[in-house]
Amino acid sequence: MRVLALDIGSKKTGIALSSLNQEIIFPLNKLVLKEFKGNLFFEMLKKQLNRVWEEIDTVVIGKVNQDNAIADLIDQVTRLLKAWTNWEVILISETNSTVDSRALLNRAGYRGKKKANKVDSYAALLFLFDFFKTEVLVNF
Repeated sequence: MRVLALDIGSKKTGIALSSLNQEIIFPLNKLVLKEFKGNLFFEMLKKQLNRVWEEIDTVVIGKVNQDNAIADLIDQVTRLLKAWTNWEVILISETNSTVDSRALLNRAGYRGKKKANKVDSYAALLFLFDFFKTEVLVNF
């Protein structure tokens, strides 16, 4: 089964997805919302993942370490996905995820607007990387 990762933001949500055998992680196009609305978010996510929706069984969501508007959005998305899917929802620390994502994109040669357009989904990719690294250590 596939594992999905989400980097939730107030206007943009980065998305990454594993392959079926969970050996490869793909950054996907981010979702862009002018204003967060749960139903619209869910419909846009489902549309983007349409071909693989039924293959997903786990979602990893970056969790901020403070109480703020983003933490509220993350809680809302978590409740939404638990209510409307049968996916296991796992929260993972997103500490330094944007900084690490920018560094990764710099090493890959991305600059300016191209880098800015990929930062959120590469942060989600790093969540999956950390998740699988932890899974290997726990299951070893």
